[in-house]
Amino acid sequence: MLRILFFKSAEDYWDATACCNRLRHDLKARDLEQASINLVLDNPSWQLDYLKTGNDVRIERDGRTLFEGVVYERKLAQEERIECDITAYTHLIRYERHLVYRLYQPGVKAGEIIRDLASLEPGVDVSNVDDGEDLLAPWKIENQPALKIMRSIARGINYWLRMKPGKMLYFKPRASGEVKATITENLTLAAQYVEDR
Repeated sequence: MLRILFFKSAEDYWDATACCNRLRHDLKARDLEQASINLVLDNPSWQLDYLKTGNDVRIERDGRTLFEGVVYERKLAQEERIECDITAYTHLIRYERHLVYRLYQPGVKAGEIIRDLASLEPGVDVSNVDDGEDLLAPWKIENQPALKIMRSIARGINYWLRMKPGKMLYFKPRASGEVKATITENLTLAAQYVEDR
C-alpha cells in the first residue's frame, strides 16, 4: 500500500494518499532526487498548513520508505476543484541555504570536506561517506552554497552523493572500475579510469 505523508513536525503529519491525483518520483544521475505530487484538496483551510515549503514529505510503500524530502515548491490552481502541485527534493536541498566560507588545506580528503559540510544540518548520518581523494592545493571557498560544493566534489571524483531515507548521506564511488582522481582548487579533474579485469 502506498502512503504519502506530509509533516508539520515529527508527531504532526497528514496522510494525503486519498487526495493524490498523480505522483512521480525521479532519480537522475546529475540531479537531486525529487518527487512531484498533484493533490486534489477537499479541505484546503487546514490541508495547506501541511503543504508549506520547508515541511517534510515521505512516500512509503508497504511500510518501506521510498522517498524522504522537503517541500520545495507549491502551486495552487482552482477551477471546479482546488489542486495543489508539490515539488519535493531530498533533504540534500537544505544545504542550498548554507553559504560556506572555508579554507581546506592540501591533504584533506574529499570525504572529510563532505562530512564537514554535512555537519551544517543536524542529525545527518555520515557513516556511508567514503574518504575519496586528497586536495593537492589549498582550496578557499567564499560565499558558495554548501550543496554546490558537495555536488562539485562528487562530480569531480566520480562519486554518488545522495541522501537516503533516515537522513543518511551516501558518498561512494560511482564507477564499477577503480577511479584515480585528484581534486584541485577549482574542482577541475585529472582522472585515470582503470578497467575492470
